[in-house]
Amino acid sequence: MTKEFNNLEEIQKYYDKKTNTYVFKENDEHIDVVKFNFNLEIKSNIDAFDIDAWNISAFNINADNINANNINAWDIIANDINANNINAHNISYYAVCFAYCNIRCKSIKGEKENHKHFVLDGVLEDGINRLEKLEKDLKYISEQDFQIYRFPNGRIIFGVDITNCPSEQEKVKRILEEVLENE
Repeated sequence: MTKEFNNLEEIQKYYDKKTNTYVFKENDEHIDVVKFNFNLEIKSNIDAFDIDAWNISAFNINADNINANNINAWDIIANDINANNINAHNISYYAVCFAYCNIRCKSIKGEKENHKHFVLDGVLEDGINRLEKLEKDLKYISEQDFQIYRFPNGRIIFGVDITNCPSEQEKVKRILEEVLENE
């Protein structure tokens, strides 16, 4: 059985105030697929079998399968996760967790022996403090034959030894762009 919801009011009957959790069950059985036709932003937990949503923002999510555009949560526990972007503190899944763009988390762990988590077109940042990563990247640049100039008006240019291979130049360019992005 698939159950679709169009707004927050429609899911209120599934809210358990004692546990601060939306439990999507009817007659003591999980609803097969819970579909949110709106951006779900709650300061609660979600317990469901399968979730199909555009955007989910919740404290903790416990589901068999999650298919969403963007997921923002503290902890995610699921069998399989398919999303555009995932931002979480901890992600635990059984077999597969993937995002088309980015996964950012403190930890990610698969239960199945040959589990896979990956990102198709973006980055997987797990366990690395972003500042530590930038410092590591800047150290890499400082070890190369590059000169970085910052002018009073804020403009930055860098000089490259043209004997460096093009892939190294691209790597340095990407690092510098990330640094500028995070200033």
